[in-house]
Amino acid sequence: MSDTRASQLSDLDGLVALETPRGGASHFSGIRLVDDHFAHLSEGYVALVSGMGPNFESAPATIHKMAREGCAAVVVNEAMVVAIGTQLKAAARESHITLYQKNENVSWLSLIDSLRHALRETGPGSERVTAGLIPGDLTTLAEALAQMVGGAVIIEDANFHVLAYSSLAGTIDPGRDAAILARRIPDAWLKHLEEIGALETLLTSGSVVDVIDGPYDARRRLLCAIRVDDQPLGILWVAEGSEPLRADIVDTMGEAARIAAPHLLRYQEEKHGQRSAQLRVLRTLMETGTLPRSTAEELGLVPAEAYAVVALRRTGNAGLNNAERSRIIESVDLFCQSYRWRSTTTAVGHTVYSLIALEPGQDLVHVSRLASGLATNSRRALVGRDMQVAISERSRGLASVPRLREQVDLVLDVMDSSANPAEPVLRYHDAIPRIVLDQLSDTLRRRKEKGYHKLDALLSHDAEHNTDYLNTARAYLGTFGSTSLAAKRLDLHVTTLRYRLRRIVEVCGLEFDDADERLLCTLLLRDEYS
Repeated sequence: MSDTRASQLSDLDGLVALETPRGGASHFSGIRLVDDHFAHLSEGYVALVSGMGPNFESAPATIHKMAREGCAAVVVNEAMVVAIGTQLKAAARESHITLYQKNENVSWLSLIDSLRHALRETGPGSERVTAGLIPGDLTTLAEALAQMVGGAVIIEDANFHVLAYSSLAGTIDPGRDAAILARRIPDAWLKHLEEIGALETLLTSGSVVDVIDGPYDARRRLLCAIRVDDQPLGILWVAEGSEPLRADIVDTMGEAARIAAPHLLRYQEEKHGQRSAQLRVLRTLMETGTLPRSTAEELGLVPAEAYAVVALRRTGNAGLNNAERSRIIESVDLFCQSYRWRSTTTAVGHTVYSLIALEPGQDLVHVSRLASGLATNSRRALVGRDMQVAISERSRGLASVPRLREQVDLVLDVMDSSANPAEPVLRYHDAIPRIVLDQLSDTLRRRKEKGYHKLDALLSHDAEHNTDYLNTARAYLGTFGSTSLAAKRLDLHVTTLRYRLRRIVEVCGLEFDDADERLLCTLLLRDEYS
């Protein structure tokens, strides 16, 4: 971003200059949102103070600190001005820093957009390059930049996924073709950039990286980070064709990356808006089972033979932060797209749900293979953290989606509660016995009167006489009344076990022949007397 004077910002709606340094207007080069945790600010930045906690008394000292960091201006809200306006103005004068007040009718996000537009001053000749371009149209932008720099252009996001590329007449090395076809940088190129230290340069600066010995017998490549507010948004690539690149290519490349920044920002904001709308629509479908057909068609969910829901959650019911949720959603979407599954994915809380539209011939065996792949892939996405994956039944119609979501939630709950978790993927049909037992146990736990008097009597007898009758009853009931299996589990002779069973009946009156009492005691011994 090039410098912008204070007078240009004072004209913005919703921003009022309260204090301007003597000797001329400040020059600004970027913006940064600052909350009560002070962060480093680059030279010439505008700091938007969105909050200082409930106590504003520390704000003047923070202004002095920001000025020492090189900050050129501070924007505060009306509440801070009303509370300590005199102190704020004094701190701004002493620090030779510009102080602005934000109108309460303007949101911080709207103000950020306006400031970005004001700070995004175009350089000489860029009007000719971007003339007629629709903001965010990366395909047309790539063509325009290719003409500007004199080489083939690829625009990627910060994760090296190809977003747009210019057309090319003539021969180019196969690495460029591989990137475009796979929609991401080839692994050989990524490894090479890491080995020569180029990744660190791209992530931390706006410097141009010049590569003359890339993989695939590549011709010369130049790379530059596309940055906004000191943050990398993407990567601009220029490849040499049959003719050498111009002598001023490094300077031209930096200018091209600067021109690309607002267009990439607009593109990502639009994509984020579309993605957010899709997530909201799918969450509504998960809760209500209703979705307009036109929306379902846009999401690729109709027509379909049937539907299934796959859900992912961290092992041990551990939470996911916002970045991890986004990473898992993107990982699931990309994996499904790679294997030609029609799906759409969202997150509710710490659980990620993917709705799968099944084609004729696809059944839950195929979905299970997909889920196993998702478990492995998501583990890579979260750098080794394990995920549990649940699979619902297969059901016709989108109206059944809330029921399918309830099924996978139940499966994940029993996977979390299992003392010995099995495989990371579990189908609802296979989890039904554990689900039902958990529900019965939960019903018992919610009773007002806990325990059972006959088992209480056994527990007391064991404590007084150093016997092991309660555990004996648990083993016998847990083996469905098999004396041989129970004796083996307890490491007893069968005759000894039979003696103990007679004594249990004598001590507490437990009726092993009564099916209802057997079931009750089995459940209680599983939970309350465990």
